[in-house]
Amino acid sequence: MSGTIARPDGTPVAGVAVLLSEPDLLAISDRDGEFFFSDLGPGPYRLMFTLGPHSEVVDDVAVVAGQDREVEVVVEWPLNVAETVIVEGASRRPERIVEAPAAVSLADAVEVELQAVAGQLPRALVRAPGAEVVQADVYDFSFNTRGFNDMVNRRVLMTIDGRDPSLPGVGTQEWASFSFPFDDIEALEIVRGAGSALYGRGAYNGVVSMTTRQPRSNTGMVRMGGGELSTFRTDGLISRDLGDGWFLKLTAGGSGGDDFTVSRTDSVEYAPGQLPMDAVAPPLDRVKSLYGGVRLDRTTSGGHSMTIEGGAASVEGATTMTGLGRVQQTDSLRPWGRFNMGTERWNLMAFYTGQDSNDIVPLSSGARLFWNTYNIATELQGNTTVAGGRGRLVGGVSAGRERLDSADRDGVQTQLAQPQTASRVGVFGQIDYDFSRQLKGVATVRWDYSTVFDPRISPRVALVYSPHPLHTLRASFNEAFLGPSMVQQFLLVPAASPIDLSGIEEALQPVLGGGGGALGPRQNPGPRGGQRESGGGAGPDLRVGLSRGPGTPLVRESDLLPESAQRLHDQPTSPGWHQPGAAESRLRGLCAAR
Repeated sequence: MSGTIARPDGTPVAGVAVLLSEPDLLAISDRDGEFFFSDLGPGPYRLMFTLGPHSEVVDDVAVVAGQDREVEVVVEWPLNVAETVIVEGASRRPERIVEAPAAVSLADAVEVELQAVAGQLPRALVRAPGAEVVQADVYDFSFNTRGFNDMVNRRVLMTIDGRDPSLPGVGTQEWASFSFPFDDIEALEIVRGAGSALYGRGAYNGVVSMTTRQPRSNTGMVRMGGGELSTFRTDGLISRDLGDGWFLKLTAGGSGGDDFTVSRTDSVEYAPGQLPMDAVAPPLDRVKSLYGGVRLDRTTSGGHSMTIEGGAASVEGATTMTGLGRVQQTDSLRPWGRFNMGTERWNLMAFYTGQDSNDIVPLSSGARLFWNTYNIATELQGNTTVAGGRGRLVGGVSAGRERLDSADRDGVQTQLAQPQTASRVGVFGQIDYDFSRQLKGVATVRWDYSTVFDPRISPRVALVYSPHPLHTLRASFNEAFLGPSMVQQFLLVPAASPIDLSGIEEALQPVLGGGGGALGPRQNPGPRGGQRESGGGAGPDLRVGLSRGPGTPLVRESDLLPESAQRLHDQPTSPGWHQPGAAESRLRGLCAAR
């Protein structure tokens, strides 16, 4: 059985709870006002539609064996906009924003469309409550929520239709490499606060969830724009109904322009005496990008759906801030793919995100670095209702694998001692129950394990009280962790031009017994541990934090960013940065959000 709920003027009504009597199944109408029930036996059914204080009952909806039944319901409810806003990021299922157990914001659609012309999506998030957006170059942004931001931030997980687009092994976003027009985004949600209970690692300070539009109609778009810094950008999109439930969408585009990066080999553009000088000038003085993507959807009237999509983006000349200072990508290819299949009760997804970067140039050393990396993952998620629709269960299991290889064209490793691989698994579950029409309770727990961090358990409990359909009081406790990235574990790269330490070695010969080998490479154990956060809702933002870390490294370098601070590797011919030994970093806080 499938159906739509709309107003008399045809406007869809989202967020309506549709209760099907016997066997007591519950569905929530989506942004298009549609709902589905599958695997129903023949016979009459009773449908109850509820949204806040409004309700409607439709009796004797007959289902015939072997046939799909379609239901169209028209309601004349006097609705407020907030009553029909649907979000999915807070519970990984559709729900009204006023019933979500976490602080959720939706980016303004008009703002997203405006920023699509320039290709600077983070600017559409600037006005979100608690958001912090730091810009270092035209396409180099660091997005965070509720404090503790820096220039290399990986504390907010980002997903595109459930896929993680971050740099494999690093966890940060490369904003210049998205392969679709930003105004193809249907929903852009910002979930603030600890989110590891549902999403695992990376969701330390929140989640940014993007949902792109489904190709359900024959549409098309071509846009060209230009502006300051000799910038030019063009985007194109076309979608077609292929018949028999199949839909196709094609996207393509590109951009070019100058950036903010200037050479610092002779002088710095500001803060003389504080900014470090670079060893080499940026090899490229313009940023160029090309992208393309294809998506194929299959839907049925029974609510079954399948998506197969993929694409790639090529970026040249983008400069970003890292723990090694400014780094320019001279030739980077970012391929990706996603498969999704599901119904209203279960969903199976698998994705691939890759990076093939040649001649990455740290301006502080002039080295030539390479990355050939990928991140693959699969996740199975299911949901059901209990207690006649008053309770809802959501659960799932996920597994993934990341691989890093920094070999150059001759097979020589440029950033690692050897190729590295890490595997991970996670299991999560959530139950929310309506104690009454105004009070709902939510309990969530997730277990994560990886070969680069110890097992972690992330809980969340919340109470959501709605004294009025447009007002909600929420109290919650969340705990999240931020495990070490693979780059933090295994990175070994030159941080400056080679220097001659033979004089120091000769001076230490009597102490070292003539060995000299004490200054050679040593094993990098990497940090073990993570971060935790506790939080709650209802009130103005408040945060209290306490941190504890390991002892001071033997050699300190103030120019490094805190998250990537590493120890100088005392190798005479190729000094590099070396992580401190087994480190444990914890963070607890109290936070409140409305």
